[in-house]
Amino acid sequence: MRFFKKGNYRAMITVRVSDAKKEWLSYMAEFYGITLSELLKNYSMEQLEDEYNRQTAEIAHKHWIRSGKTTVFMEESLMNLVGWNDLPFKIHARNSEAALIGKYVYW
Repeated sequence: MRFFKKGNYRAMITVRVSDAKKEWLSYMAEFYGITLSELLKNYSMEQLEDEYNRQTAEIAHKHWIRSGKTTVFMEESLMNLVGWNDLPFKIHARNSEAALIGKYVYW
């Protein structure tokens, strides 16, 4: 029989996920250099998916730039698409989110 001091015990939790999700979680644990248990204790699934998406986008952007391609402002893209010199609205970007301010555009 084992006796543990208060706060020195560990409970086991079983989490059921698909094989694909387990493979992905194992990949993320290896990426962070921690065990699968530590990963699940430290991160929620939503946090992990957000971080994975952020890193994937960052890698894709680096490949885009290395290949000699450039990025274009959203306002410039819309002007080219619609063919107007002056759009009837302005785009304000804050915290990586873009919002259209002003009139609705119909075509």
